Amino acid sequence: MIDLDNPDPPSFYKSAVCERDRWTCQVCGVATPKSANWTNEPNAPEIGHKVPLHEGGLHAYENFQCVCRSCNV
Repeated sequence: MIDLDNPDPPSFYKSAVCERDRWTCQVCGVATPKSANWTNEPNAPEIGHKVPLHEGGLHAYENFQCVCRSCNV
């Protein structure tokens, strides 16, 4: 698990999660290309929680998913 005092997953998790999810938003299905990483593009890959923390989800790799910037609200 990750330190809950730092809510942002380490950057290496972002690549690992997006690779696992084939650089595709798990919410809307849009491609989240690696080339858009760290940009403000609507389809830029980000990390979201499958089960939100406020609903009891864990801040852990297994609960992370690749999402586009537009869906990560």
